[in-house]
Amino acid sequence: MRVLEPIVKNGFFFSPADSDKRYPGILKILDGGRIELHLTADESAFVSMDEMYVGRLIGKIEGGFMTLEDCSYEKMSLSPGGGASTSLISARIAFIGVGMPEECHFDELEFAMDELSEWYGKSVFKPRISTDFSDWAIDFSPAQPVNYRLDDDTSLEIGMKSTFPGRINYPVTELRQQAFLTIKVSSPKPLKFFTGLSHKITRFLSLCIGNPVAIHSLRVSSLEDDGTREWQEVYFQSLNNGRAKKRPGQLMLLPYAGIADRFSTMLQAWLMGYDTLTPALHHFFAVQDETLAYSDTKFLAIAQALEAFHRRTRPGNRWPKNEFRSKLDAIVARAPEADQEWVKQRLCFANELTLGDRLSSLLEPFVDVFGGVAAVEQMVKDTRNTRNYHAHYDEKGEKKALRGAPLVALTLQLRVLFTLCLLTRLSMSTEEATRLVSKSSLARLLRTAKHLIDNN
Repeated sequence: MRVLEPIVKNGFFFSPADSDKRYPGILKILDGGRIELHLTADESAFVSMDEMYVGRLIGKIEGGFMTLEDCSYEKMSLSPGGGASTSLISARIAFIGVGMPEECHFDELEFAMDELSEWYGKSVFKPRISTDFSDWAIDFSPAQPVNYRLDDDTSLEIGMKSTFPGRINYPVTELRQQAFLTIKVSSPKPLKFFTGLSHKITRFLSLCIGNPVAIHSLRVSSLEDDGTREWQEVYFQSLNNGRAKKRPGQLMLLPYAGIADRFSTMLQAWLMGYDTLTPALHHFFAVQDETLAYSDTKFLAIAQALEAFHRRTRPGNRWPKNEFRSKLDAIVARAPEADQEWVKQRLCFANELTLGDRLSSLLEPFVDVFGGVAAVEQMVKDTRNTRNYHAHYDEKGEKKALRGAPLVALTLQLRVLFTLCLLTRLSMSTEEATRLVSKSSLARLLRTAKHLIDNN
């Protein structure tokens, strides 16, 4: 979670079980969503000395009330002689706006993320430029939100917000706009539902943008009995990547304008397949997000991503199970009785497809993208040899394994392959996915790989 400026609030905090006993404290919410409560008390507040878990706390802070969930002491301090001391309590979730004595359900979550506005590519401001400077103007036209149905109970809305200065500021007066997303449900649900779904959506947009992105500006609400709607800011801890240099929309893999007519289909396919593909996606995003420092770990991650992708999307074996069982039983029967169990253990996975088999299958539709049959065969061979070396570190394998610039080039090629396979999984045809290679960020990856190979 992105928190651009630390949030610091003074107030009094209490347990819903005993609202009369309040303690002063300072709430801090830091970048990444870390939530800290620096509580001052002259006793063990909320729990006994041998307990660390506090649970739910409510705070009366500057501007209103707030709620902290899953609070625990990180450091409990007590001063001898009954003096006051400050302890550190951390919380998993913070709601700013309402004090909730128990868990609440919501029907809307609104949020934004890094580079969302650039990806969406729409503006509420329309400059009108004339030959006469005095005739220049900026028109404001509110953008209509776009709605997509995710399932029978859930929809996603993409909209725009804008802010205007209350007065002229010197030397710069700014007009601001921000794209945002809203998840809406027909029946109220706990926050866990919204955070899980927003994470999957954020990951999909990270793929489209081609950069790691962090979520920010979260708000939840529910419709009250009187028809009003109260919004609460939400903060929770999550990993943040360093902010990558922003890309203009035309350099992104899939800007909104390029997939507007199929956005709903692709997103639904992503959400339906996310849990199945999670192991492969974790490895892929570790490479895309540059969270791995060394070239060999990046290579191993993308190779494992492709292997997991094939295993999860194209299950199969060398032979039908019954045929393999017959072959195995026949081989084991011919072995000396003392060695039969050993032979059986050594061959029990012999029906599995190898990494080379899986790569060849994934590369088959994209042979021309990677330079033809000979180049693809070399790609498979290099991947297999290099992965085997890093799995076993044997001296014979070391001579066949790639390192340095060739290894980096192979990693880039495998990253492109994974992206193409993923896009076809998301309802894009092979021809459409292949066309992206000539005009998107994938082209840059392949050009870099080719440069590394040619100049090695």
